[in-house]
Amino acid sequence: MYQSGTQTKGRGDREGGFTLVELMVVVAIIGILAAIGLPQLFTYVRNASATEGVEMAGRIHKNIQGYNESRGLTGTNAASAVTTFGLNAVVTPTNNLQKLIPALKLAGDHGFQYTVTAILATAGPADGDAVYCILIEEIDDAGAVVTTGTHENSLLYSSSATDIATWNNNFSRVQYVTEGDEEHEDGGYCDKDGAAQATHTAAP
Repeated sequence: MYQSGTQTKGRGDREGGFTLVELMVVVAIIGILAAIGLPQLFTYVRNASATEGVEMAGRIHKNIQGYNESRGLTGTNAASAVTTFGLNAVVTPTNNLQKLIPALKLAGDHGFQYTVTAILATAGPADGDAVYCILIEEIDDAGAVVTTGTHENSLLYSSSATDIATWNNNFSRVQYVTEGDEEHEDGGYCDKDGAAQATHTAAP
């Protein structure tokens, strides 16, 4: 009876806790899962955050086109309208494009500012028309650009799509998602620094 009781107690002790080896295995597994999953989670979060900027840039582009088309502007005049109305200055919640696009408003808590540049295309799918590049930069609560490098927290939007591998049709997220570890490439009618270019860049 004594021996039987002792054995029962021993089994209970083993069932009630973990050995050091078991704990080390669990910690190692958690570490491996974290190493694999956290970068993917970070990429997902940054991509989701970028959606706001990309969607607003698309709206800005469409509204500029609507303004130019409603007035029957030529490609040259349409391109110069951006400069004429100051769109190549920073577009923020306090600069709502009221002269050019009265209906377009940015919310006061919007997370990005937009710099629109325009040029007359001399080659590519929009040859002879005005084309636009929109530099989208993340801002903090005080409205300052969040960056430690050149456009590190930025996205690009081109008025014409491109098949460059790092672009997704009209926009490039790569520099924003990687926080500057990778740089934008020229794409569409945008150069890598976010200025409009007259020739269209596509994959060779």
